[in-house]
Amino acid sequence: MSIKNLKYLIASGVFCASVMAAANETKDASNDTSKSSAAESKDDSKDDAADYVEFVVNGKTIRHSEIVRVFAQAVPPQEMSKMSQDQIASYKRYVENMLIANILFREQAEKTHVERDKEFRAALQKYKESLMVTFYIQKFLRDRIQQGNVIAKISQIEPELKKKKEKKVCFIVTNSEENAKKAIADLAAGKDFVVTAKQYSVLPNDAAKEQAAKGAYMPVMEKMPMLPEEISVAINSLENGKFTTEPVKAGSDYYVIKIADERALQLPKEAVAKIAYQQLRADELKTLISNLIAAAAIKRMNEKGTEIRFERRPINAEEIVRPAS
Repeated sequence: MSIKNLKYLIASGVFCASVMAAANETKDASNDTSKSSAAESKDDSKDDAADYVEFVVNGKTIRHSEIVRVFAQAVPPQEMSKMSQDQIASYKRYVENMLIANILFREQAEKTHVERDKEFRAALQKYKESLMVTFYIQKFLRDRIQQGNVIAKISQIEPELKKKKEKKVCFIVTNSEENAKKAIADLAAGKDFVVTAKQYSVLPNDAAKEQAAKGAYMPVMEKMPMLPEEISVAINSLENGKFTTEPVKAGSDYYVIKIADERALQLPKEAVAKIAYQQLRADELKTLISNLIAAAAIKRMNEKGTEIRFERRPINAEEIVRPAS
């Protein structure tokens, strides 16, 4: 990950990958039978009013809900909280213009018959093949992994998870080795970590500096998935209540890191379910890939076109299919 993103994550208090459910829950789409048809019509009117057509571009509509959705994707809530009203309005105008431009670009593409272009057709075929693979894997996993499988896996992995630890990690992010060393000297002299962070940290505002300095809990693992290796090593080497006695350089910034607390790993049920699902997913894909390769007619050739030995070694599913996000 980039150091810029790391600074954003620290500033916003986001230290671990967001938790997702192991399987999508289906919402109950049935209407409450006790509601009168008049009440339902009234509610529908409210929904329509909230999701009105905000733009009509050459006869094509852009609804308010689409603008809100794209804006939310472009500007995370943590980042928006630091923006002025003028900045938010500017971003909203950008999103609106982007959606309008997308309609106009699509119209021009249709007018110039881009779909007849050989390169377009080749790219479309590649996308189609990739999409077919994605849908096949998704369907395969849906058929193979049921809720009962996930529940059984949770029971299997919970005892091991309870043995793991997590640390409350606090950061001071500085832009020079000199400032990091000054911060470390102040801490060694007994100065409060949050007060020191507000003095030396280069995070955007006092709220972000304080939040990073107060810290957040992270699972203890050899490599932190969202952090550079230098910071992972520092976190793992620090004992509870200790801070780094030398600046930790990552990218162009220098970090002072403190462990404020250490405890048994505390994961929400959704996170445990996600871990269980990912393990089941990896096992199923490993079996599927190994079976397909074993049954396939595969030849390996060298640069001269001569057939050479192809080793049907055990396959790691993650070598072919990325983990579910």
